[in-house]
Amino acid sequence: MENTISGTEVTPIPQQRGEAGQQPSGHGPGQPGQGRRGSSSMLEAAVEYAEERQWQVFPGVALETVEGVVRCSCGDPSCPLPGAHPESPDWTNQATLSGAVARRLWDRRPDAAVLLPTGRGFDVLEVPETAGYLALARLDRLGAEPG
Repeated sequence: MENTISGTEVTPIPQQRGEAGQQPSGHGPGQPGQGRRGSSSMLEAAVEYAEERQWQVFPGVALETVEGVVRCSCGDPSCPLPGAHPESPDWTNQATLSGAVARRLWDRRPDAAVLLPTGRGFDVLEVPETAGYLALARLDRLGAEPG
C-alpha cells in the first residue's frame, strides 16, 4: 500500500502542455530529449534509440512554418495528423536498429520526427494529458525508472 505524501512532496502537475518549468518524469538530465534543440537533436535521438536502447526508428514528417502558418511537411494542407505520421509509405521497411542507417535517414531530412513502431518492441497506452502526468508523478515518487 502506498504511503500518503505531504503536499510539499507532490510533483506539480502542469495545467497545459509546455507550462514553464514543467517536464514529465523521464525527461530529466541524461534522458533522451533533454536539452536538445534544433534538427540535430532528432538525429541524436534516433541514433540513441537505435544503438543504445535497441528500438527500431524511422523518420516521420515535420511541422514547418510557411508564411506564418504551421503545417505538416507532407504538403497536404488538410493533413489529419500534422507532424505525426511516417514520411514514407515504406516505413515498415525503413525502420532500423542501426545507428549508421538512422544517420543516413536523418541526414536527408534533419527535421524529421523520430517515430517508433509500436507492437514490436513495446506498446503504447494513450491517456488524457492530466492523467498521464499524475501517473508519471506517482511512478516518480515510487522510484520507478522510465522506459
